[in-house]
Amino acid sequence: MLSPGNHPRARIRAAAGRYREARQSLRTPTSPRSRRGLDWTNFFIADIQTGFGSFVAFYLAHLGWSQGNVGLALAVGTIAGVVNQIPDGALADAVTWKRGLAAIGIGMVGTAALILALKLDFPWVFVAEVFQGSTAASSRPPSLPSASAWSAARRCRCAPGATIASLPAATR
Repeated sequence: MLSPGNHPRARIRAAAGRYREARQSLRTPTSPRSRRGLDWTNFFIADIQTGFGSFVAFYLAHLGWSQGNVGLALAVGTIAGVVNQIPDGALADAVTWKRGLAAIGIGMVGTAALILALKLDFPWVFVAEVFQGSTAASSRPPSLPSASAWSAARRCRCAPGATIASLPAATR
């Protein structure tokens, strides 16, 4: 028998209440300096994440790896990123120290680069790609896309395409 506090409806109501509180906390104004810092952090992290795959492809090809093996290594990193999107998002929501989470993610990308510099064995390259791919969501400051923009009309941060799509046609 379920107790009243453990009933599925009670848990759903509690989760909805926490969601409402979280949404209210997002409406608190932040300083322009803080927003600019987040924008630049997102820009540079996205730049590193985007360039990492291209660099690895050219680096491994230069070292004599076949196209198939280079593609396999890059696919492992991409799959790790896709698999980790939901857990990374949940982790970002659960952790209160967001700077630490971003620092850990940046450290993992640095570790991946260090592994690629020191160990070029087949398994180590895959480990480095998993490290790099799994930080795709966790290394960015949480709840902010890699290319974020401030929309005065909506009073929220969102991706530039979403901002444009959400504005009334007369303001575009």
